[in-house]
Amino acid sequence: MSNITAIKNIDGIYAAGSFANTATNGAFWGIILVAIFIVLVINLIRNGVDKALISAAFTCLLLSLGMFLLNWVNIYFPVIFTLILAGTGFYIRFKERSAQ
Repeated sequence: MSNITAIKNIDGIYAAGSFANTATNGAFWGIILVAIFIVLVINLIRNGVDKALISAAFTCLLLSLGMFLLNWVNIYFPVIFTLILAGTGFYIRFKERSAQ
């Protein structure tokens, strides 16, 4: 149960984000990052799955690094998006080599 009266003390975007993360026990921004990743992949899939994954992973990696610096997400999110980015990059590289 969260205390809605604590919203009166919010005076900026950082305070609002911190309150949302605290009220959900640290899950709010993690869920937002995963949702952004899924929306980007679905939106960009018409360009190919590999390009959609690498674009969405790069965007979410940058977002998660910023959120990590603000202490809104833990280090696992930047690491996971880095692994997705690297895996997709290797897949694209080997796919291009095998096509030659």
